[in-house]
Amino acid sequence: MLGRMDRMIILQRRDQPIADQWLEALDAHQLADRVTALVTAVVTSDDPDGDPSLVQTADADHWCGSATGLDRRHAPSTLRTSMRPALEKLWTRLSVA
Repeated sequence: MLGRMDRMIILQRRDQPIADQWLEALDAHQLADRVTALVTAVVTSDDPDGDPSLVQTADADHWCGSATGLDRRHAPSTLRTSMRPALEKLWTRLSVA
């Protein structure tokens, strides 16, 4: 199944980072040569109860960002509006890769 994937966004909690474990798992499935292309973004969730936002924090091998307000009480339209500027940068990166 992982061999069929062409993009992956890892969402992790600040207090439970999992990106490294995903990268190790991809390596275990002989996908290490595709990690840079496959893992498009790592987004870390901070303050789920805060106001929704998404900020790009780095752009090395993959797009990195920090998201707030991911609690389910926020309407999808609120999340979309709040995160749109950063998501547009990510989508642009996806379309170029």
